Amino acid sequence: IYYQNRTLELKHFIDAIQWKDYFRPKIVLEIGCGLGPRVLALNHIGINTFGIEKNEWAVKNSYIPEKIKQGDIINNHDLMWNKLNISPDLIIAFDVLEHIDYEHLDIALDNIKNCLINGKNLLISIPVIGDPNLLLDKTHKIKETKEWWLNKLIEHGFKVKEPPTWFNFTQQIIIAEK
Repeated sequence: IYYQNRTLELKHFIDAIQWKDYFRPKIVLEIGCGLGPRVLALNHIGINTFGIEKNEWAVKNSYIPEKIKQGDIINNHDLMWNKLNISPDLIIAFDVLEHIDYEHLDIALDNIKNCLINGKNLLISIPVIGDPNLLLDKTHKIKETKEWWLNKLIEHGFKVKEPPTWFNFTQQIIIAEK
């Protein structure tokens, strides 16, 4: 039911072009990719992109099934580099981390950091306190300020960078480097 109204949208291709221009990635991993609209968009513009998704239905009904595998961000053995033997230079977690229980967030962030073997960039989108989207989705478990999220990333050894103002949804975008 959660994915029923999720569709492929123009914004996914706009995001893909912006990220290609900014990060210049060769291999991308999107964690919590859902049906994979961004995985499809990035592959469409020539970026080798893979996705990992916890929801079995979403994986089976994904837009690009050969590039998306089922897995859970809080289970190290489920992460994509173990399943596909890839080393991404950009990891995307768009509207994912706020859905994790507080007690699993540190594990998830450590797993993301460990997945950046040869890469260094992490792109996150998170609704924060003050953003009406935070309260609209009843599946959001972590409801914190942007400052809280920035500190959490720094605590895990990431260096936080200011996102470009020309990125879509820049108010909820966080860019971090390993």
